[in-house]
Amino acid sequence: MRIAVIDGEDVLCRVVQAALEWNGHTVGCFARPPSHLIGFDLVIIEPGEHMGWIDTVMQLQAVGMRIVILTFYDENIVAGEALGLPAFKKLSYKRSGLASLMEEVSSIQVVVEDRP
Repeated sequence: MRIAVIDGEDVLCRVVQAALEWNGHTVGCFARPPSHLIGFDLVIIEPGEHMGWIDTVMQLQAVGMRIVILTFYDENIVAGEALGLPAFKKLSYKRSGLASLMEEVSSIQVVVEDRP
């Protein structure tokens, strides 16, 4: 399945991407909604604080895109439920620890890829 992950938090986007790719999916990560999502089967989106991208969610839903909301914000959970969409609350995490771990993993991958 081709999945678009839209989340302004790059670290979280990469974590979701890694988990989905581990399960065989093709994943595209976006910091903000792109102008076109042609070719994707599913969109996982964080609409943002104060439902900043909820209009995007409704536009995607209007064209038949399958959508999952993954968010820190209760108002996005309520909006997702009102739209009949699956909506899940992100768990709190310590950003500095997670960011450090992701940077460490990324640097290891770069070293391995750069080997002759």
